[in-house]
Amino acid sequence: MVTSDFLIEALWAGNPPAKPGPQLQVYVANLRRALDPDRSKDVTSHWLSSRPGGYMLTVAQDELDLLRFREQVAVGELAVQAGDLAGGAESLRLAVELFSGPAFPDLADMELFQPELDELRESRLDANQDLIDVELALGRHGILVGELQQLVSRHPYRERLWASLVLALYRSDRQADALAACRKARSIFVEELGIDPGARLQELEGQVLRQDASLAAPAADGHRRIRQRLNNLPAELTPLVGRDAELAELCSLYRSERCRLVTITGAGGTGKTRLALAAAAQLGEQMADGVGWVNLARSPRLNKCRPQ
Repeated sequence: MVTSDFLIEALWAGNPPAKPGPQLQVYVANLRRALDPDRSKDVTSHWLSSRPGGYMLTVAQDELDLLRFREQVAVGELAVQAGDLAGGAESLRLAVELFSGPAFPDLADMELFQPELDELRESRLDANQDLIDVELALGRHGILVGELQQLVSRHPYRERLWASLVLALYRSDRQADALAACRKARSIFVEELGIDPGARLQELEGQVLRQDASLAAPAADGHRRIRQRLNNLPAELTPLVGRDAELAELCSLYRSERCRLVTITGAGGTGKTRLALAAAAQLGEQMADGVGWVNLARSPRLNKCRPQ
């Protein structure tokens, strides 16, 4: 339920009329008629129904794009985990294509909704990056180059997108363009952020120069998981300082044959994710299948790194 107080704050941003309640009721009535003109006058039977202290909007899963987006992402992730890459790509593509522009543009200038809008933008970009990874694993690099070029122009600080573009170009027999993309990414990071690209992008540039066999395109297969080394860790923008003991202990725990799972706990802001990423980067060098970063976008406080 959304309370009347919340709606009043959203509508008038701290400067409501003398009696906002009646005006709010007028707005709700107009909205109800716009959403549901054919329903009866019984307010309890409407999609937008009154509750003590506020209102509730009830919609089915297929009646709101946001719910459809989340459902398609979940379906796609489950399909990929089950090894059905083609099915996973189809669901993720449906999720991404639900957006024809910015999400909820009428709310863009309302500070009250910025956290939710920021999270949705991140979820949308994460879904797009996941889709690209699956498409690359399916050997569909040729159709991704143009899309990736647009994405890196809109999100120039996303190393994962740059790495995907370099790989797509290289697999499309465009080695010179792949190297040019590496150099452009480096230039952007150095000149605009004052940092070098992360280890993944630097390593990828060396692999392109060597024409490393590991960069070859996998055979397309929509019904089984393509076995290739994974490394999608976010870039380390700052060094890890003063955590050598914890890092060594964490890696030691993970290497133990009796340890199947390592969980890092602690108060918010103490560097759990940063420590996990450092451990994953160190352990990944010894993992035959690499190391994977899973961003639980709908639960932003529960980020996990899982070496394979």
